[in-house]
Formats: sequence, C-alpha cells, structure tokens
Amino acid sequence: MENRISIIIPIHNRIDHLEKSLYFINKLDNVDKIEVIISDDNSSDNIESLVVESRSKFIFPIEYTGFHYYDKPHIFRLSKARNAGCDLSKNELFFIMDSDRIIPSNYLVNCIGIYKKYNRECVIGGRTIYSRFYPKDIIDHEFNWLKENEIQSHDRALVAFSPDKIKDITDSEWVTLYGGGIFISKKLFNEIGGFDEKYEGYGHEDNDFALKIRRAGARILLDWNSVMIHMNHDVYHSDYNYAEFHQAYGKEPMNLQKKISDDIEQC
Repeated sequence: MENRISIIIPIHNRIDHLEKSLYFINKLDNVDKIEVIISDDNSSDNIESLVVESRSKFIFPIEYTGFHYYDKPHIFRLSKARNAGCDLSKNELFFIMDSDRIIPSNYLVNCIGIYKKYNRECVIGGRTIYSRFYPKDIIDHEFNWLKENEIQSHDRALVAFSPDKIKDITDSEWVTLYGGGIFISKKLFNEIGGFDEKYEGYGHEDNDFALKIRRAGARILLDWNSVMIHMNHDVYHSDYNYAEFHQAYGKEPMNLQKKISDDIEQC
C-alpha cells in the first residue's frame, strides 16, 4: 500500500466511540501510510484534548479541525464536517468514516486492491454490521473479526447495501454508498465538489454524493469482504430524541440506509 491515505472522521460528541475507533485504526495493516483527520462540529465533549493525547499514543499522525455554530438545538453539519476534513488533507486517497465505526486490520488494504484493479476510476463501500456493543464492551482480544457466526450471534447484522441474494459476491457494481465508510480519491472528490452542505443532520447526503459520482462517470463498488462494525449508542442523533428526530428530518432513525433515496432520480 504505497499510496498514503487520509482517514477523515467527522464528529459531534461521542468521544468514547472515537477513542475506540482510533484504537482499531492503530492496528491497521500498513498503519505507517495513514493519517487521521478529526473534523469536529461544535462538540461539547473535549475532542481536541483527545486528539492531543492520542498523538503520543498511536503510530499514525492525527490532525484536528473544528468549527462552531451556536444554534439551539444543534444539528450536526455532517456534510460540512466531512468536507472540512478532506480540505485539510494533502494525500491522494481518502477513507471517510464515521466516529462510531471500527474496521479490521485489512480493510484499507482490501480497498487499495480493488481501487487498482478497476484502474482507479471507482469509489468503494463495504458492509456494515450494526452491533449491540457499546465502546466499553469492545475489547480487542474478545472481539474476533474472523468468526462470522459469533458476529451474527451478537449483532443485528443489518447489512447496509445488500439484498439477500448477493451473499456470494466479492466486489460488485452498486448504485449508492453508505456514508459511514467511503474510499475515494482526492481527485474525484474534488471533481464532484465533495458533499452537498445543504444536507444537515443524517441521511440522504450519501445518496446525493453517489449520484454525483455516477454522473461523473466513475463506478461505485460494494466490497462484500470489507466488514465494518457500527458501535451502539443510545440515540441516532446527539441532540434529538426519537420524536424530535422524526420531526426534524422527516424519517425514522433506522430508516436512513435506503438503496437509493426516493427523491433522487435514477440515472
């Protein structure tokens, strides 16, 4: 993996999730080729202090950028945070992941292999397993990535992209992306203008991003063998309870991973 990769992590609070996510990033293959950029939207958790502390703890370099709005209640500007983190990177490849994810050691090596296989005109997403584990429950020696049956027994195993009929695929062309984990070149990211910042909160911004990729003539690939674990948290938005979330965003918290949004045209 000679290409250097910037892992972009947008965040609003959830410092415990971020700390566990960084712990597993430090165990990635070729970790010396990686930098991490934390893009903080108005967290009340002391995210910047965690970044400073982590610089002496982990192998990879870690950078911090933050911005502040004082609206109440605060709506996480997820698209803006992703763009701000990508703007800070000087590397040619991005892996954009959410702070509540952990990835196995070979995840980015898999992505690099697919990226080269398809002449670099592709964007790669992977599977997501929705865990019942909170960060405090996940200890390295107890969390075996290789035992699918163990994962299934402990997790709801909601797979972000997958119809039931494609269990045997390796990498396959797809129509959309799940925003929690996207592997993309800086060149293509800049060409399509990044994420549309009119999308605030969670949902639909990833479908819009995928549509722009496809319009640019690039391929979207699903890598079935790249599995990402979603750590549990009490609510799906830091500032809204269930009813307030529905009122603010017009959808249920668990109804965010459609194959393609109803309001985005097919192309």
